[in-house]
Amino acid sequence: EQLPKQVFRGELLRHNFLVKTKYGSYTPPRLPLMIAAMVHTREFEDDEIVYQEGDSSANVFLVTSGFFAHCGRGNTEDLVAYQLVGPRSFFGEHECIHPHMDRQSTTVCKKDGTALLLHKSDLWSLGDDFPQFVQLLKCISWRKEYFRCIRSASLKSDRSLEAMAIDTISKQIRALRRRKRKRKQVQAQNEAAAMEGKSNGSKTPVEQSPEEEAPDPPAVPARGSGSMMSSA
Repeated sequence: EQLPKQVFRGELLRHNFLVKTKYGSYTPPRLPLMIAAMVHTREFEDDEIVYQEGDSSANVFLVTSGFFAHCGRGNTEDLVAYQLVGPRSFFGEHECIHPHMDRQSTTVCKKDGTALLLHKSDLWSLGDDFPQFVQLLKCISWRKEYFRCIRSASLKSDRSLEAMAIDTISKQIRALRRRKRKRKQVQAQNEAAAMEGKSNGSKTPVEQSPEEEAPDPPAVPARGSGSMMSSA
């Protein structure tokens, strides 16, 4: 069985919550069906606070439209956005994976947004049937939290949402260019090795090294944090 494309206008099947947690290129057929039965849609208005730092965690938010932002306070009492979350992204999973962790940031809807909400009790129940899915989600969650903390630490109160968006896009473009250059280098090495192999009667292609990953994040101080949800 497969999840009908009409369910949530096909947004769940294309969402990074499923795409980035595949077992390689495989998604268990029952997983999207179960998630579809668990989530419900919620709409948010501009500048509506989704949750505040220190609140109890209850839901994971799978963004389908609009933009949300993690916010903090700089040198003033005003909330300042320091990380954007757009369509097909998700947030709020880090605290939900941990049974007794309160919200580590304040998140605000910046542009009329819609999200699919998955309650943390349902997330835990998915771990019983799909332990690999939950384990992959944990890894993604720690990586996201690591970079969120870095951005939060460098928060500047005079930084506008537009400036932050330009900076984020520029970084992504530079990272994409680096990956393209790396692929070209590896391709050239493989071609050179193949030519040398033909002349020697053997073929010894160069293996592509994995892309650089962020270092394992250090333990992040968490208000009201408890033990991580155990993986099967």
